[in-house]
Amino acid sequence: PLITSTIVSVEQAAQVRRAPAADVLAQINADLDAAEGLMSGTTQTTRASLGAVRALRARVRLGQGDWAGAEAAATSVEAMGYSLAPVYGDLFSPTATTDEDIFRVAFDTQTFNNFSFYYRVRREV
Repeated sequence: PLITSTIVSVEQAAQVRRAPAADVLAQINADLDAAEGLMSGTTQTTRASLGAVRALRARVRLGQGDWAGAEAAATSVEAMGYSLAPVYGDLFSPTATTDEDIFRVAFDTQTFNNFSFYYRVRREV
């Protein structure tokens, strides 16, 4: 389904139908265009950033089979200064950051159990 507005009733939810893949991909690309214009940070690794948007665009283009578009998007990410981590193990450290990090979510012994708190469905009581 392609839902672009808030569903406020069960009746509205019952009317949701499957959307054509082309429509969903067009919305994804439109969202990425909008996000790219709204990003202020270029290389923040623990928040959405311009680098994260461009990297996601490359992944979407790969999924679409748009090889030239994926290469262009990946090249724009590379041009932002990202590079492979010099120490492979740092990629799995909860505290280390590397030049390879585009979007990073750190897990450690204190927060790993509570991480779902931020992403779980919240129900109003």
